Amino acid sequence: MAEPPKSGGPPATDPALAYAAALDELLAEAEGPLLAKLQRAALRLGGEPGAPGEWYGAALARACADLEDGLARLDFTALDRPGWLARTLGGGMRLRRDFIDGYEQVLEQDTRLKACTLEFAQRLAARAAAWRAPLLDLELEERAMGDAVARATAWLESLSASVSPAAGGHAGLLAFARAVPGRLKRLHLLQTAADKAVEHGRGAETGAQELLDLLQKEWRSAMSGWRQQIGAFVDRPQPGAPLEAAAQVHKQVRRLLHRVHGACSLLKHQEDRLRQGLDALSPAATRT
Repeated sequence: MAEPPKSGGPPATDPALAYAAALDELLAEAEGPLLAKLQRAALRLGGEPGAPGEWYGAALARACADLEDGLARLDFTALDRPGWLARTLGGGMRLRRDFIDGYEQVLEQDTRLKACTLEFAQRLAARAAAWRAPLLDLELEERAMGDAVARATAWLESLSASVSPAAGGHAGLLAFARAVPGRLKRLHLLQTAADKAVEHGRGAETGAQELLDLLQKEWRSAMSGWRQQIGAFVDRPQPGAPLEAAAQVHKQVRRLLHRVHGACSLLKHQEDRLRQGLDALSPAATRT
């Protein structure tokens, strides 16, 4: 059993009284100033609780989804096999026209994605600057709350071991000890919510930067190769040229864009979980 902690009052000759006094003081600190600091840090990071409005990456996610659909509809292999009847009826020309229309639509969608990427980068830079200090503050206040909960738990165990049910003078201490676990559980849930919010905040920071790098570097390079391959195929006046290289580039670009869209979805999930954690720390949610 640890030494009885020192409280702000006069020294207690009974260890149980010392533990109870110190524990009561610590719980008051955790439920008052420590919780208030945690809530203020959460408010600075996330703003007012509730619906945060449209997610700052929503336009980018929609542009990715539309471009995915456009690439999926672009069936350039049909141009190499219109068949005798299709050629006789002019189907080859219709297929070619449909393909060119789809190709031009993909180029327009990619231009939109490029614009959305630039907007996303600007918003991300502003967001990162605004988040840096509040996220660190929330992390520090979460640790302080965690330390308080750990100490209170240890002191409750020592208090329980120090009191004697048979001693009449300990009846009040026993009632106090029975009420502490519920208070500790509430504080632990709040500390866990803050810990998860920090975890998802850090994850969102990393995920957003990785998504931006993917868009600005890997995707731009892949799309440049796609334009070169498919654009040359579009400019060819007659079908019948080998399509294997173009088909491979098209498949790679679709696979990469699927990764980009998946990264958008993961980032949105992290942002949503962060918001849930911050909302759980709001004064309305923590009011007893």
